[in-house]
Amino acid sequence: MRQRIALIICSVLFLAGFFSGCINNGEDDQNNNDDEIIYEGNVWIMNIEGDKQNQITSDGAGYNNPNYDPKGQTILFSRGNEIWIMDTDGKNKVNLTSNENILHPYYTHNQNELIGILDWNKIINYNISNASYDLIFDYEGEGELWYPSYSPNNLKIIYQNHVGIGDAKNTNQICIYNIPDEENYIVVDNANSPSFLDDNWILFSENYSICKFNLQTKEKISLTDNKINSFPKANKDGTKIVYCSQSDGGKNIDIWIMDSDGSNKIKLTNDSDYNYNSPNFSPDGNKIIYER
Repeated sequence: MRQRIALIICSVLFLAGFFSGCINNGEDDQNNNDDEIIYEGNVWIMNIEGDKQNQITSDGAGYNNPNYDPKGQTILFSRGNEIWIMDTDGKNKVNLTSNENILHPYYTHNQNELIGILDWNKIINYNISNASYDLIFDYEGEGELWYPSYSPNNLKIIYQNHVGIGDAKNTNQICIYNIPDEENYIVVDNANSPSFLDDNWILFSENYSICKFNLQTKEKISLTDNKINSFPKANKDGTKIVYCSQSDGGKNIDIWIMDSDGSNKIKLTNDSDYNYNSPNFSPDGNKIIYER
């Protein structure tokens, strides 16, 4: 169990030097720079222009995938297999779970509810008020489930299935669970870090490029180059995408933003000594929360 927790933390931190080992798409590692890059394990917030970068935690305790609740009043994050929330200024941290092995939490469209992975193979809704959960889907196949999130209309759940952990041929599948039909299917192999752009389009990283894919027409469009791009997340109206990238050829991973058609790419972070990870928009789309 400790080995699995260590692996998932490594993947979420997305350290450039270990990129191909933590999130493996069957690709060769394109980053052979041995220079030391710092990851502090703290939460930062900035506006969408990239200025006014504000550090809200300082203990370096490891805040994985921080994300806002639907009203922008609290921040959800995970440490190992525990789920926490805190105020938007980093204060009043509360541990919601203890040794329950709930991973990859993400707020649903309900202020009091989150979606997560229980015991690596069960997708659940967790009720914050009464500390209980409802089972949505119990995956009985091979692999471990990561990064679940709802579509805007709450009818689908997207997630990543990491198959063959510990095997040289391990791969990642982007999958959809259709809630009304209780149907589960694979959308694409050898890809990672999925999310919804809107009800019809999804986002993921494939061959180090950010792609969008239409669930109806099966059209796939590459939005970036292939110089290590991952963790794409759209704002609420689906017009902007924030993501992690090494597109400028630097030694570290930065946060970038672009329009949903791939145009107007802007680099938001510029400190080459640090790695930046897991960006998410605030509900109003005016801020970006991330790890550094």
